Amino acid sequence: MIGIDTAQQVFRATNTGQAGSTVTISTAALSPLLGSPLAIDNKEITANTCVNGFELEKDEFCEVTVTYTPIATGLAGRTLTVSGTDSNGT
Repeated sequence: MIGIDTAQQVFRATNTGQAGSTVTISTAALSPLLGSPLAIDNKEITANTCVNGFELEKDEFCEVTVTYTPIATGLAGRTLTVSGTDSNGT
């Protein structure tokens, strides 16, 4: 429904690397899917522990919470990207 927040969706990024690996988060961001209309407001990420510089040891995780508020009818999509580097260079 236009102007009504959707239920929160929580996305988890987990370090599933080798023992002793550490993943350092660099970004967590939402971007529109190619060709998707901009029918969603700008308050999409409502909580984020995957912040720049955050370090995840093996099996640790961070989370990004997303809530959409439609501002027009029709379909719209987003891609959530969490990026970083690990201590093993991969």
